[in-house]
Amino acid sequence: GGVSLDLWAKGQFLIDGVPGGEHFLTVAAWDKNYFVKSITWTDRDLLRQPLKVTEGSEIKNVQIVLSRDVGTITAHLVSAEDKKPLGGQWFILVPSDELRWTRTDSFIFGYTDKQGAFKATGAPGEYVLVIQTRNVQPNTTIDYIRQRAAGPRVTLKFGEQSDIEIAVPVK
Repeated sequence: GGVSLDLWAKGQFLIDGVPGGEHFLTVAAWDKNYFVKSITWTDRDLLRQPLKVTEGSEIKNVQIVLSRDVGTITAHLVSAEDKKPLGGQWFILVPSDELRWTRTDSFIFGYTDKQGAFKATGAPGEYVLVIQTRNVQPNTTIDYIRQRAAGPRVTLKFGEQSDIEIAVPVK
């Protein structure tokens, strides 16, 4: 059997058929006007720690909190060397909190237009800008992110910020 999810009124849910082991509970908020603010169980922060499930056990009262208090940034990427726009550039905004790197649902994926402009919406906080190589599948492994964690910082604040210039070292 597989894993199944049943939803009930008042936001209650049941996930059935979860095998024993450590699992990260992932919630996808398809509407970019929401983000997952917290996932907790007893005193555990399940955004930063896996949930340990033993075979045949039942875990109750996991709480998931969604928020509409998103941050949006309109910015453009330029080369740190000559300030030329980085058009058509793929990137990932990765939370600066390394404990969140195991959860790609906390990443914001994007690309710039021909003038290097982009708009990103997500959970408020500090992010590391990780430039992606064109025509290469995005790499989201912890080692890959760690090697690039010295990249420019981007802070999403509640509400909207615009006309932000981000200088990126081009290697």
